[in-house]
Amino acid sequence: MEVAVRFTRPATLSNGGKTAIQLSSSYSWQQCLGEGEVVSTTGPVDWPEDFPFRPHLRFCTLGNENVTEVMESFRIACEQLGYSTSIEVTPSVGNADINLFFFAMGLGLPSDAVLPLNTIVVNFEPGLPELLAEMPGYRHLLQCAWVWEYSLDNLKHHQALGILRSDYVPLTFEPKATPIVPEDQVLSDDQQDIDVIFFGETMPRRLSILRELESHGLRVAYPIGTAWTPAQRDALLPRAKVALNMRKADHTSTAELPRLSILLRNRKAVVSELYPHSEIPLVLRDAVDGCSYNELVERVHALLADAPRRRMLEKAGPLALLGLTPQKEILAGAMHRYVAAVRQRL
Repeated sequence: MEVAVRFTRPATLSNGGKTAIQLSSSYSWQQCLGEGEVVSTTGPVDWPEDFPFRPHLRFCTLGNENVTEVMESFRIACEQLGYSTSIEVTPSVGNADINLFFFAMGLGLPSDAVLPLNTIVVNFEPGLPELLAEMPGYRHLLQCAWVWEYSLDNLKHHQALGILRSDYVPLTFEPKATPIVPEDQVLSDDQQDIDVIFFGETMPRRLSILRELESHGLRVAYPIGTAWTPAQRDALLPRAKVALNMRKADHTSTAELPRLSILLRNRKAVVSELYPHSEIPLVLRDAVDGCSYNELVERVHALLADAPRRRMLEKAGPLALLGLTPQKEILAGAMHRYVAAVRQRL
């Protein structure tokens, strides 16, 4: 029989001391309940009674607190679909629920481990082929789990990477998780004492742009060494006239959508590194000032000098987010396909 596994931080899976149940068409999740355990069986009205897992979704992120709201967008959208949910601190698959892991690069699997079918890894990392060449442990995890992939550019490489159970599940927008800042809370130019803001990893490619802007005498805010907390970030964003969105590396074609979503819901005028081949919803492309990496500094200066255009972008961003397919519709389809795929494997 397969061996049940339990995730342990920071990077490995250990034997949970249990034996995995061999699933069959006659199996039901009630068999996994401990003696005296009582759970809610409420779920979507069309949840199949004979499905091996109950309609409770356990959400766990291994990223820092700045990316928690990405997971919250998925969690709240799933609750709107009728699922019960919980947030887990310790990643585990030793249960009868469906387990979703976000920002899970720090997890690893023993080479002979077999994950049960109630394991979904949600990938938000761009440039997957290059990343997985440097992180074989994350590659093995993706190969063993059902994967929700946010990038079509990544998805086209899945088969070659040995990721054979995956689905395209993009990040869109869930206003109950990430509310849009009211228009009357946007500060005037006189109150905005930061010219340019950027948050995220400050690797050399990004630092080069930020330091060039500083050398031009601009007031630039960005984290060095330690990431800002969400509270620190949200305190600084209103004070900034222009926000930057830059790629991690030259080889990635996917726009940094988690960051871009935060900036647009905060009504920021955004200069974003974009190309004709960049993967980004059209409605969002039209809500930012897009340009190549080499044009970023020039475009920032132009936008700082053009207050009317900044006001226009501050209004366009939230409307663009609301124009995306609602997150709950995306996840309704993703869960339907996941359930169908699991039932085929029983």
